[in-house]
Amino acid sequence: MEKPEVEHLSNDEKSDAPRVVDKFPPEARAEAGVLLEVERAEGTSLRLAEDGHTVLLPQPTDNPSDPLNWSSRKKHLILLVAAWAALTSDFTSAAGSAPVILQAAEWHTSPNSVNHNNSINVLMM
Repeated sequence: MEKPEVEHLSNDEKSDAPRVVDKFPPEARAEAGVLLEVERAEGTSLRLAEDGHTVLLPQPTDNPSDPLNWSSRKKHLILLVAAWAALTSDFTSAAGSAPVILQAAEWHTSPNSVNHNNSINVLMM
């Protein structure tokens, strides 16, 4: 179902249309709350970035538990821990697949039955 107020182009018209994107107009930036003049921001409760022009979206609260108020060191440490956990879980889930034949010989069973444990581990990732 097409909207009556929207102009639709055919495939021929689309290929001839210029693919240039205009710069974002400054008026739209100020109205959208992305950038704000310093004079216009004074007297408001909006928090600005260190450059003094960029409005912080979302606005941080005064709560020290707010992640937007955490130090850069704490944010990077949490990122490192999350990345390390993701890496080690992938590594350890597949670590048992290399010695499948040796495990089968040790336990006097087929490599197929030994591989079931690894398959279930990878399935649960």
